[in-house]
Amino acid sequence: MVLRIMAVLRIAFAALAGYTLVFAAHRAVTAQNGIGVVEFFSYFTILSNAAAMVVLGVGGVALLFGLRGVPDAVRGAVVAYMAVTGLVYAVVLQAVQEGQLLPWVDDVVHRLLPAFVLVDWLAVPPRRRVTYAAVPYWLIFPGVFLAYSLTRGAIAYWYPYPFLDPRVDGYLHVAAESFIVALAIAVICLAVVWLGALARRAAPDSYRAL
Repeated sequence: MVLRIMAVLRIAFAALAGYTLVFAAHRAVTAQNGIGVVEFFSYFTILSNAAAMVVLGVGGVALLFGLRGVPDAVRGAVVAYMAVTGLVYAVVLQAVQEGQLLPWVDDVVHRLLPAFVLVDWLAVPPRRRVTYAAVPYWLIFPGVFLAYSLTRGAIAYWYPYPFLDPRVDGYLHVAAESFIVALAIAVICLAVVWLGALARRAAPDSYRAL
Protein backbone atom coordinates (compact mmCIF):
# COMPACT_ATOMS: atom_id res chain seq x y z
CA MET A 1 0.00 0.00 0.00
CA VAL A 2 2.81 2.41 0.92
CA LEU A 3 4.65 1.65 -2.31
CA ARG A 4 1.52 2.31 -4.37
CA ILE A 5 1.01 5.65 -2.61
CA MET A 6 4.63 6.60 -3.24
CA ALA A 7 4.27 5.60 -6.90
CA VAL A 8 1.33 7.96 -7.33
CA LEU A 9 3.16 10.72 -5.46
CA ARG A 10 6.24 10.25 -7.64
CA ILE A 11 4.17 10.68 -10.79
CA ALA A 12 2.37 13.70 -9.34
CA PHE A 13 5.62 15.41 -8.31
CA ALA A 14 7.18 14.60 -11.68
CA ALA A 15 4.22 16.30 -13.37
CA LEU A 16 4.57 19.27 -11.01
CA ALA A 17 8.27 19.52 -11.82
CA GLY A 18 7.58 19.39 -15.55
CA TYR A 19 4.90 22.07 -15.40
CA THR A 20 7.04 24.30 -13.19
CA LEU A 21 10.12 24.02 -15.41
CA VAL A 22 8.16 24.71 -18.61
CA PHE A 23 6.42 27.68 -16.99
CA ALA A 24 9.67 29.08 -15.59
CA ALA A 25 11.51 28.59 -18.89
CA HIS A 26 8.80 30.36 -20.87
CA ARG A 27 8.71 33.23 -18.41
CA ALA A 28 12.50 33.56 -18.27
CA VAL A 29 12.91 33.58 -22.04
CA THR A 30 9.98 35.84 -22.95
CA ALA A 31 10.23 38.36 -20.11
CA GLN A 32 11.67 41.79 -20.73
CA ASN A 33 15.44 41.56 -20.19
CA GLY A 34 14.94 37.81 -19.94
CA ILE A 35 17.62 35.18 -20.43
CA GLY A 36 18.04 32.73 -23.29
CA VAL A 37 17.19 29.04 -23.31
CA VAL A 38 20.86 28.06 -22.94
CA GLU A 39 21.24 30.33 -19.92
CA PHE A 40 18.07 28.93 -18.34
CA PHE A 41 19.40 25.40 -18.59
CA SER A 42 22.80 26.50 -17.29
CA TYR A 43 21.56 26.67 -13.70
CA PHE A 44 22.34 23.73 -11.41
CA THR A 45 18.87 24.18 -9.93
CA ILE A 46 17.18 23.66 -13.30
CA LEU A 47 19.33 20.70 -14.29
CA SER A 48 18.86 18.93 -10.95
CA ASN A 49 15.09 19.51 -11.03
CA ALA A 50 14.91 18.23 -14.61
CA ALA A 51 16.80 15.10 -13.54
CA ALA A 52 14.46 14.68 -10.58
CA MET A 53 11.46 14.98 -12.89
CA VAL A 54 12.75 12.12 -15.06
CA VAL A 55 13.76 9.91 -12.13
CA LEU A 56 10.46 10.45 -10.32
CA GLY A 57 8.39 9.91 -13.46
CA VAL A 58 10.17 6.74 -14.52
CA GLY A 59 10.42 5.51 -10.94
CA GLY A 60 6.74 6.18 -10.30
CA VAL A 61 5.57 4.20 -13.32
CA ALA A 62 8.02 1.39 -12.54
CA LEU A 63 6.87 1.21 -8.93
CA LEU A 64 3.22 1.22 -9.98
CA PHE A 65 3.68 -1.74 -12.32
CA GLY A 66 6.30 -3.65 -10.33
CA LEU A 67 9.17 -2.93 -12.73
CA ARG A 68 12.82 -2.38 -11.78
CA GLY A 69 12.94 1.33 -12.63
CA VAL A 70 15.86 3.70 -12.21
CA PRO A 71 19.12 2.20 -10.85
CA ASP A 72 19.52 3.02 -7.17
CA ALA A 73 22.94 4.63 -7.67
CA VAL A 74 21.48 7.01 -10.27
CA ARG A 75 18.53 7.79 -8.06
CA GLY A 76 20.86 8.46 -5.12
CA ALA A 77 22.87 10.90 -7.22
CA VAL A 78 19.73 12.87 -8.07
CA VAL A 79 18.71 12.91 -4.40
CA ALA A 80 22.13 14.35 -3.57
CA TYR A 81 21.92 17.00 -6.30
CA MET A 82 18.47 18.07 -5.16
CA ALA A 83 19.67 18.25 -1.55
CA VAL A 84 22.53 20.45 -2.76
CA THR A 85 20.03 22.63 -4.61
CA GLY A 86 17.90 23.14 -1.53
CA LEU A 87 20.70 23.62 0.99
CA VAL A 88 22.96 25.88 -1.10
CA TYR A 89 19.98 28.05 -1.97
CA ALA A 90 18.90 28.32 1.67
CA VAL A 91 22.39 29.05 2.99
CA VAL A 92 24.10 30.98 0.17
CA LEU A 93 21.84 32.10 -2.65
CA GLN A 94 18.44 32.97 -1.20
CA ALA A 95 19.35 36.56 -0.36
CA VAL A 96 21.03 37.36 -3.69
CA GLN A 97 18.49 35.57 -5.93
CA GLU A 98 15.31 36.73 -4.21
CA GLY A 99 12.80 38.00 -6.77
CA GLN A 100 14.34 36.24 -9.79
CA LEU A 101 11.60 33.61 -9.78
CA LEU A 102 7.94 33.78 -8.86
CA PRO A 103 7.50 32.76 -5.19
CA TRP A 104 5.62 29.57 -6.02
CA VAL A 105 8.25 28.52 -8.58
CA ASP A 106 10.95 29.26 -6.03
CA ASP A 107 9.15 27.10 -3.47
CA VAL A 108 8.76 24.20 -5.88
CA VAL A 109 12.31 24.01 -7.27
CA HIS A 110 14.22 25.00 -4.13
CA ARG A 111 12.11 23.59 -1.31
CA LEU A 112 9.24 21.26 -2.20
CA LEU A 113 10.91 18.99 -4.76
CA PRO A 114 14.22 18.68 -2.86
CA ALA A 115 12.27 17.75 0.26
CA PHE A 116 10.14 15.19 -1.57
CA VAL A 117 13.00 13.35 -3.28
CA LEU A 118 14.68 12.99 0.12
CA VAL A 119 11.45 11.68 1.69
CA ASP A 120 11.08 9.30 -1.25
CA TRP A 121 14.66 8.05 -0.74
CA LEU A 122 13.79 7.18 2.86
CA ALA A 123 10.27 5.87 2.26
CA VAL A 124 11.34 3.72 -0.71
CA PRO A 125 15.00 2.96 0.09
CA PRO A 126 17.39 1.44 -2.42
CA ARG A 127 16.67 -2.21 -3.05
CA ARG A 128 20.36 -2.88 -3.62
CA ARG A 129 23.00 -1.49 -1.32
CA VAL A 130 24.52 1.79 -2.55
CA THR A 131 28.07 2.10 -1.18
CA TYR A 132 30.31 5.08 -0.58
CA ALA A 133 32.22 4.04 -3.69
CA ALA A 134 29.43 5.70 -5.69
CA VAL A 135 30.23 9.15 -4.28
CA PRO A 136 33.21 9.93 -6.56
CA TYR A 137 30.99 9.22 -9.56
CA TRP A 138 28.26 11.47 -8.15
CA LEU A 139 30.80 14.30 -7.91
CA ILE A 140 31.55 14.17 -11.64
CA PHE A 141 28.45 16.13 -12.62
CA PRO A 142 29.10 19.06 -10.21
CA GLY A 143 32.70 19.13 -11.47
CA VAL A 144 31.60 19.23 -15.10
CA PHE A 145 29.03 21.91 -14.22
CA LEU A 146 31.76 24.07 -12.64
CA ALA A 147 34.07 23.68 -15.64
CA TYR A 148 31.22 24.45 -18.06
CA SER A 149 30.09 27.50 -16.07
CA LEU A 150 33.56 29.03 -15.92
CA THR A 151 34.36 28.26 -19.55
CA ARG A 152 31.09 29.54 -20.94
CA GLY A 153 31.17 32.52 -18.59
CA ALA A 154 34.55 33.57 -19.93
CA ILE A 155 33.12 33.46 -23.45
CA ALA A 156 29.57 34.76 -22.94
CA TYR A 157 30.25 37.01 -19.91
CA TRP A 158 27.38 35.38 -18.05
CA TYR A 159 27.55 33.28 -14.90
CA PRO A 160 24.64 31.39 -13.30
CA TYR A 161 25.64 32.18 -9.71
CA PRO A 162 27.48 35.12 -8.11
CA PHE A 163 30.11 32.94 -6.42
CA LEU A 164 31.18 31.66 -9.86
CA ASP A 165 31.71 35.15 -11.29
CA PRO A 166 35.44 36.09 -11.24
CA ARG A 167 34.80 39.63 -12.47
CA VAL A 168 34.13 40.86 -8.93
CA ASP A 169 36.84 39.35 -6.73
CA GLY A 170 38.90 37.31 -9.19
CA TYR A 171 39.46 33.62 -9.82
CA LEU A 172 41.13 33.02 -6.45
CA HIS A 173 37.89 33.97 -4.71
CA VAL A 174 35.92 31.74 -7.09
CA ALA A 175 38.31 28.86 -6.38
CA ALA A 176 37.94 29.30 -2.62
CA GLU A 177 34.14 29.49 -2.74
CA SER A 178 33.93 26.58 -5.18
CA PHE A 179 36.13 24.49 -2.87
CA ILE A 180 33.80 25.15 0.06
CA VAL A 181 30.75 24.26 -2.04
CA ALA A 182 32.52 21.12 -3.31
CA LEU A 183 33.19 20.00 0.27
CA ALA A 184 29.53 20.60 1.12
CA ILE A 185 28.45 18.57 -1.91
CA ALA A 186 30.74 15.71 -0.92
CA VAL A 187 29.34 15.69 2.63
CA ILE A 188 25.78 15.72 1.26
CA CYS A 189 26.57 12.79 -1.04
CA LEU A 190 28.01 10.81 1.87
CA ALA A 191 24.93 11.64 3.95
CA VAL A 192 22.61 10.43 1.18
CA VAL A 193 24.42 7.08 1.01
CA TRP A 194 24.28 6.76 4.81
CA LEU A 195 20.58 7.63 5.00
CA GLY A 196 19.79 5.19 2.20
CA ALA A 197 21.61 2.42 4.04
CA LEU A 198 19.76 3.19 7.28
CA ALA A 199 16.39 3.20 5.52
CA ARG A 200 17.24 -0.02 3.68
CA ARG A 201 18.13 -1.82 6.92
CA ALA A 202 14.84 -0.66 8.45
CA ALA A 203 12.82 -1.98 5.48
CA PRO A 204 11.15 -5.42 5.64
CA ASP A 205 13.25 -8.36 4.48
CA SER A 206 10.75 -9.01 1.71
CA TYR A 207 11.44 -5.56 0.24
CA ARG A 208 15.22 -5.79 -0.01
CA ALA A 209 16.80 -7.50 -3.00
CA LEU A 210 19.40 -10.16 -2.38
